[in-house]
Amino acid sequence: MVKIFFCDDCHDMLYPRIKGGTSNTDEMLVYVCRRCQNDKDHDESCVYSHQIAHIPTEDTMEIKDIATDPSLPRYPDIHCPVCGKDDPVFFQSTSSHPDTKMALYFVCSDVLCAHRWTAKNQFENRNTTKG
Repeated sequence: MVKIFFCDDCHDMLYPRIKGGTSNTDEMLVYVCRRCQNDKDHDESCVYSHQIAHIPTEDTMEIKDIATDPSLPRYPDIHCPVCGKDDPVFFQSTSSHPDTKMALYFVCSDVLCAHRWTAKNQFENRNTTKG
């Protein structure tokens, strides 16, 4: 994690800058206060860190032989939309991202089919077939 430094004199935030030299080898990275121009030597190699949040989807959470896992619950009233077999395995997303936190995933219990779908798709299909 990148630290934020503050000026010892005016308590304003310090910003990274390159302190001059005649060549690239003479240049030095320092933190400089924009208000009082006080500078502090930089002793770390990281100035900025950009972390990308990965949102797992049902494709990235693929687990082999999930349909035969006896520890996962099954839903007897739902049928696979591809092969029609009932009793699919279902599980909740393990992601902490708000968009996928409560997502419910279904996997067909037929090992040869192994179709995957979400609860959102399941309930949309159920509503369109009833109406």
